[in-house]
Amino acid sequence: MGPDERKALASLDEAFGKELAHRMTGYNSRWLVEVFFSIFKRLFGEHIGNRLFPMMVISMNYRYVLYDIYRDFMIEARK
Repeated sequence: MGPDERKALASLDEAFGKELAHRMTGYNSRWLVEVFFSIFKRLFGEHIGNRLFPMMVISMNYRYVLYDIYRDFMIEARK
């Protein structure tokens, strides 16, 4: 990122506020992806018992579906 890009981002921060400017540009959103994969690995990624790659894929798909159900449940519980 060059100095001109930094100035443009700084002017967006000043004009709209940091929260809105970051939502508009996607800045600082990597942590959402990192949190998702951290939780996914912690809950379902200890090990894969299958030795054949197609079975590994099926196993991980099931684990992802389970995580999605768990996530939806937790989001509803917070409301």
